[in-house]
Amino acid sequence: MNIHTHAEYVPPKTWEQFEELCADTFSTDWSDPALVRHGRAGQRQHGVDIVTRRGNQGPIGLQCRRKSRWPVQRLTLADVDVEIAEARKFRPKLKSFYILTTAPDDAAVQEHARKISARHALKDSFDVNVLGWSEIVRRATLHDRVADKHFGPGGGAPRAPLLATLFTSGGRFEDRKLESHPRVA
Repeated sequence: MNIHTHAEYVPPKTWEQFEELCADTFSTDWSDPALVRHGRAGQRQHGVDIVTRRGNQGPIGLQCRRKSRWPVQRLTLADVDVEIAEARKFRPKLKSFYILTTAPDDAAVQEHARKISARHALKDSFDVNVLGWSEIVRRATLHDRVADKHFGPGGGAPRAPLLATLFTSGGRFEDRKLESHPRVA
């Protein structure tokens, strides 16, 4: 059993950690050994932090946007428009563009991205996708190695007997007993 799928995780503290989580998740999810983190801090990246492909479709650009947890910062429609304007400058032209954020998933922002994708399809331009923190965690936890690396050992991995793992459901802590592991009182 993969315990990661039932845990609630806070976003990484740094943009570097968030970018690495995104790179590992999409490299594994799309089986792309050619995925690469694009450039380095301080270099002009044209809105693309990670370059990848999905099957024979590429290049696909991933833009990672870490947002503050407190006070909570959201990804705005204007943020999406700015990132898309930058991504249009990327060469060779992108086939697909993803904005990945630690901000909460937002239906209005996702709808905005779908509408832009529909307009872009008429111009033979890239589609736009926005994934919030919950969706990124969902995808990362589908892969035990990615989840273990970024969120700590899970599934069948051994646990330190003095560490407790807290599970939440509906905003409340769950009382779960882990087989053959002492319970911390």
